[in-house]
Amino acid sequence: MKFTPFFSIALLLLSISQNGTHAAQSDTAQEAPVAVAKSSLVLEKVEGNFADFPRGMTSFGAAAIDGNIYVIGGKSGRAHKYAKSYQNRDVLCLNVKSEDQKWRTVGENLGLQGLAIVAHKDRVYRIGGLEARNKEGDDHDLHSIADVLQFNPADQSWTEMPSLPKARSSFDATVHGDKMYVVGGWKLSSENESEWADDVLVFDFSKPEGQWQKIPAPFHTRALAVRAHHDKLVVIGGIEEDGGTTSAVHMLDLKTNQWTEGPDVPTESGIKAFGCSAVSINGSLLVSTYDGDIFRLSDDAAQWELAHELETGRFFHQMLPVGESRFAIVGGSHMEHGSQNEIEIFEVPGK
Repeated sequence: MKFTPFFSIALLLLSISQNGTHAAQSDTAQEAPVAVAKSSLVLEKVEGNFADFPRGMTSFGAAAIDGNIYVIGGKSGRAHKYAKSYQNRDVLCLNVKSEDQKWRTVGENLGLQGLAIVAHKDRVYRIGGLEARNKEGDDHDLHSIADVLQFNPADQSWTEMPSLPKARSSFDATVHGDKMYVVGGWKLSSENESEWADDVLVFDFSKPEGQWQKIPAPFHTRALAVRAHHDKLVVIGGIEEDGGTTSAVHMLDLKTNQWTEGPDVPTESGIKAFGCSAVSINGSLLVSTYDGDIFRLSDDAAQWELAHELETGRFFHQMLPVGESRFAIVGGSHMEHGSQNEIEIFEVPGK
């Protein structure tokens, strides 16, 4: 798929893109109804006066440490337009356990979107992303970057880490034990065609001077979700280089490095699991899709079960653990309802 500098999420989903890559014809386009089992696990929404997301943003990175939600990057501003001024430069923080429900600015960052951030111990790691170098109204000048930085919330300092082997954006990342995994995405440059990632990158935090390792991936996908769950890397949804939006699931056994296919997420609209988000919490793997459904992967990993239906769906949002049995849904947007600024927190019963 050739990168067109003036593409937008909405246009991508409302048309058939280049080289035969099919996107959804509309956000309400329906495929054949999918039979979905109801999960025996019932999510309980936590009532509380949680602070709204401070600005309407998508494609941001988010991670949580001890109830503190950190947000880095993200795009706001005019729809379907890209500029340096539309990319968030603040490092934002909200403590969902505090009675003082206010977002704080706890640092400054290069304006980016399509990045990922992860938490390991008491540090936050900013990985890759897409930088808009043009001013508002100028021709788009968009570049994926390879930088990886460590952020220390205690003193708001940044430390350079070994860069990705190649620039990457529109991917996702997760941590399992002492290892960080970067999955999916592509490399964009205004001068060249897009280059889709064909590997999973692995960094070992116990070897901070080490290098990124590569595991071949059987897919070329971006705008996906990835989480570590029961010693497996679960890769969910996105949009494929040659196949359009997808609800496919791929699983990497972290002990053997062998790939298997998991059950497709049972979405019904043409958007499928594009721009979805996922969380592994209290023994459950959950995924939130644009349609507003939250699905739980069954204990035998053979099917997805419907665990909850949100009042309004969202995509390009984040699901984050904010306790041993709680997760938060933050940010994102919906093409009919606009930016989703309400933070929703749910309790996940144990199995």
